[in-house]
Amino acid sequence: LGVRRKGNVQEIVVKLPRSGPFADTFPFDCPKAQRIHDAVCENLRGEYARGGGLRGGPVTNAYAVMGLLGHRSGKYDAVVKPFVMKVAETHAAGSSETSVWLLSHAGIMLCEYYALYPEDAVKAGIEAIAKRLAGSIPDHGRYGHHLRPNRNEIAYDGQGLNATTTAALWFFASAARCG
Repeated sequence: LGVRRKGNVQEIVVKLPRSGPFADTFPFDCPKAQRIHDAVCENLRGEYARGGGLRGGPVTNAYAVMGLLGHRSGKYDAVVKPFVMKVAETHAAGSSETSVWLLSHAGIMLCEYYALYPEDAVKAGIEAIAKRLAGSIPDHGRYGHHLRPNRNEIAYDGQGLNATTTAALWFFASAARCG
């Protein structure tokens, strides 16, 4: 694997274990898929234990938490809960975050947690993000990367949906499911 950082190129050898084929029922009832998910979850637990989150940032952390929640064993709850609570409390207290992308993914993560563990503090974070995003929906319905002072400023030349808007809509659907 080639990695380029700050102009430097580094080669990294990644060895993937061979563990047979995926089951015909993949991704369900598939021992190979479960072993891969277990290994990923163990790696994520180690990352969180070392520093309270991943180095990749808020979106990476949101997906990592959802991956840990997806294990459904409860084994990773002690790792996930402090991170989720911190995100929920930050938003409930009035986060100054303006990135629609980051707000949406934090909200999706909170909704996934809340679906399993309906705690008031998490719901307060979801509600705060929903109010923030809802108050900034442009009349044309498409978000740009950031909440804009002029909310009707046209993002992306006004053409179709974009990934940022899709993430916001995914969040709104998830938030509605949470009540």
